[in-house]
Amino acid sequence: MRGGIIEANKMKLNTKNKKNIKPVEPDSTERHRANMWASLSIGTFIVVFVLAVTLGAPLIMPFIYAGAAFFAILFLESLLRGRIWPFEDHFKKNLGQEDVAKRLLIFCASILLLMETAVILNWMTR
Repeated sequence: MRGGIIEANKMKLNTKNKKNIKPVEPDSTERHRANMWASLSIGTFIVVFVLAVTLGAPLIMPFIYAGAAFFAILFLESLLRGRIWPFEDHFKKNLGQEDVAKRLLIFCASILLLMETAVILNWMTR
């Protein structure tokens, strides 16, 4: 008899607690981890590129250093997590939309224009 009352009280406590707790998606922590690794790898690319340019690395070497750092972070992620962020489902869905290609093309064209301008200015000042 007493065991039944204790179990009933536990069930009441559990239902009270469940009302206050928001449901969490099962993959939300994995999504946050993937976002963290994406931010880390992209941020590493930018920091290494700017640092190499600041230290006076010759023409294409800052890009090579930044790319090597980016892939080093991806390799580290593959060792620690067993997968890498570009192959996560939510990144595949976002990159699979039709307007992403246009935005990426405009972004790459603007970066190319900036790099060409820097090379021309560098060539003209020498």
